[in-house]
Amino acid sequence: MKKESLTWKTMVLVCAGILLAGSSAYAEEIVLFDGKSMDGWAHTGPGYFGLDERESCLIARGGMGMLFYYDQKFKDFEVVLEFSVNQDNANSGVFVRFPNLPKRNRPPDAQGRNLAGPWGAVNEGYEFQIQGKATGSVYSFKDSEDVPLNEVGAWNEMRIKVVGQHYEGFVNGKKVVEFEGDRAPEGYIGLQNHDPSSIVRFRNIHIAPLGK
Repeated sequence: MKKESLTWKTMVLVCAGILLAGSSAYAEEIVLFDGKSMDGWAHTGPGYFGLDERESCLIARGGMGMLFYYDQKFKDFEVVLEFSVNQDNANSGVFVRFPNLPKRNRPPDAQGRNLAGPWGAVNEGYEFQIQGKATGSVYSFKDSEDVPLNEVGAWNEMRIKVVGQHYEGFVNGKKVVEFEGDRAPEGYIGLQNHDPSSIVRFRNIHIAPLGK
């Protein structure tokens, strides 16, 4: 009787440990773009993003502007998306952790940096670039290395993991950049439309908050 009781208690503790380990790292995943609507998103700056319902994707045109998810700020997270480009050197990017929603008339900061429109995301958050072999670079901070891109027109996966001030970028499953930041610990997510010759598509955008 005593032996059976101990065995039962051990099994309960093991199962509880497994459940706790599985639930502590990832909260429920949030779909930011489902391919059907742009609910929760808004645009700032020149150019625009269109919705291609046939391909269930967003299309970035013109610029420089930004499409941003305004419904929620994120602290520690993994954001995953797919992108495709129309030419080798097409330019775009993914902005993370910019702390303020864009405003047309935001004044420069104490360092004289432009904060209006998409520039707040550039100067207050971080941009993970989409631009040929520089894809995955943290713009103006850290270059990426050995980026395994697919051919022009094909879909690629980008994953950005942020914990504290530690940033990691992955392209098609390979880590291409690792970076220690010092900016806001929480902020919004955005996508860049850079210039008229860069037509970049995005789809399957989702985010998993990390930690409790």
